[in-house]
Amino acid sequence: MKDGNMHEGRPDGAFDYAGAVAELEKIAAKVESDDVGIDDMDRCIRRTEELISGCRRYLRSARERAAVLGRGSVSGGQGDMPDDDMPITR
Repeated sequence: MKDGNMHEGRPDGAFDYAGAVAELEKIAAKVESDDVGIDDMDRCIRRTEELISGCRRYLRSARERAAVLGRGSVSGGQGDMPDDDMPITR
């Protein structure tokens, strides 16, 4: 189980969602095994809470960014993307 946050090792400091999910899967496998003690269980629960909180923040932010992109540019225009029915010209 990692100690620290999911921003470590990322050059842009971004949250590592895939890494968090992988760590959650490892924690789940560990707590399902018979050799986990109460102290380990407590650490696993705390780390799981941190990871889930980070994943929720990441997904909330991604949803908000997608909504902005869906509305076009922030200024209310259509952005730089062509309409789907317009032919692509060079």
